[in-house]
Amino acid sequence: MVESGRYPQFARRVVEAEDPTPEERFEFGLACVLDGVAARCLPDRTAAHRTDAAGGRSRTAP
Repeated sequence: MVESGRYPQFARRVVEAEDPTPEERFEFGLACVLDGVAARCLPDRTAAHRTDAAGGRSRTAP
């Protein structure tokens, strides 16, 4: 795709991109894992934001 010349903006981004260091890759991966763990550990708050048909907040959780 880069060599075809059909996508010059994409090709420029690919060529000019900097590779992250091993430390940066590790930190990014660790942050993703920790965010996922945190998301699983937090209580489900979606029910608190649901509204009833009249537009008011629902007081009962499913």
